[in-house]
Amino acid sequence: SDTGDKASSTTKTETYDSFFYEKHANAGLMDILAWGNLTYFTVGYSFMPMDQLDLGIMYHSFTASEQGAPTAGANGSGFVDGTNTSTSKALGSEIDVTATKSYDGGFQAVARLGSFMPGAYFKDDLHKDSYMQFFLEGKMTF
Repeated sequence: SDTGDKASSTTKTETYDSFFYEKHANAGLMDILAWGNLTYFTVGYSFMPMDQLDLGIMYHSFTASEQGAPTAGANGSGFVDGTNTSTSKALGSEIDVTATKSYDGGFQAVARLGSFMPGAYFKDDLHKDSYMQFFLEGKMTF
């Protein structure tokens, strides 16, 4: 949980500054929302059904810390665009399913499917449909 923004004036800036943090590891894997007027919790489970294969599922629930707009993540500009007029604090929820296959020599293949279900804050104005994202990555550690 973090705080929202306060009104700024010509002599003082009181907008939220998240400074530097691991943005992709927080607030869901889809990067719809970021720190700044955000309260959320995550519940997840991961397991290895066989050597070098890791499967996982996570559920994230998002609410606004204070009345007002949340901060958009890297993929959230379509949702958090400054035009919402809702007074609801319910931002939505996200489900992420991940699979990571490791190979000898340091190579990993990662597949992820995420679904963001907008809450009342977004549904009151524009966004009524769920948003899905598929992500495929190959990485080499050396």
